Amino acid sequence: MASHGSVLLVSSNPELHQVLEIIASTYNLKFLGADAAGAGVDLFKSKTPECVIFDLETLRDNRQRTLLKKRLGESEIPVLYLNDNGNGHQGGQQKSLKLEPIVKFVVDCRNSMEKASGRGLMTRLLTLCRLRRAECSVVE
Repeated sequence: MASHGSVLLVSSNPELHQVLEIIASTYNLKFLGADAAGAGVDLFKSKTPECVIFDLETLRDNRQRTLLKKRLGESEIPVLYLNDNGNGHQGGQQKSLKLEPIVKFVVDCRNSMEKASGRGLMTRLLTLCRLRRAECSVVE
C-alpha cells in the first residue's frame, strides 16, 4: 500500500523541484525529489509514493527508458513521463516547461486519493502554479 500523500519527482531541473515542492506543501503532500534516475528508482522502491513524475532526460538512452516504463508500468502507481512528448527540455536545449499538465496530474492523484469533491482544489492549484511560475524562474 502506498504512503499517504506523497509525490515523487525525478528530474534534474531544479526549478521544477522548487515548484513541485511548493505545490506539495500547499496541499499537505510529502515531496520526494531526486535529480538522477538511480536515486529516483531507489526512492520509488523504498517510499512507494502515491504518484510519480519522471523526467526521461535523466536516462541515457531509449533502451533504459523502455525498461523503466515497463517496470513502473507494472505497479498500480500513476506515472507522468516528462520529455516523452516534448514537455520540458529536450536534447540539452531549454524549451517551454508546461506546468499545467504536471499540476493537473498531481491534483488528479490527490483527488482520487482523498476523494475530494466540490472544494475547488484544481482551480486553486492552477492559480498557485501560474503565480509561482514567474517567481520560480521557470524557463519559457
